[in-house]
Amino acid sequence: MTWVAVLFAAIGSIGGISGLAAALYIRPTRKKIGAEADKLGVDASAVISGEALKWYQIAAAEAKEAKDEAKACTEQLRALRAHVVVLEQMMREADMTPPPFHWHQIGGAS
Repeated sequence: MTWVAVLFAAIGSIGGISGLAAALYIRPTRKKIGAEADKLGVDASAVISGEALKWYQIAAAEAKEAKDEAKACTEQLRALRAHVVVLEQMMREADMTPPPFHWHQIGGAS
């Protein structure tokens, strides 16, 4: 054999060995990638669940705040109605006629 043939044989055997090693390495690498993908999928669902819980808590807190504010507005409305009754009685006792009450939304339809 000539030195060129020996050189090509050596290169071929190195390539063959590395090709064989690569072929043997593919299966564990594929399993590892699959396991990591599954783990990321679980982590992603945990993150999504965590975000959903966070948004639910924010919405629940804002709903409670709105409910408390509506309750305060209702109490104030009752107090104002009672005050109007007293004022109307005072006007009638002073021989005055209270103007009729007309409720309408400002800027909206009546």
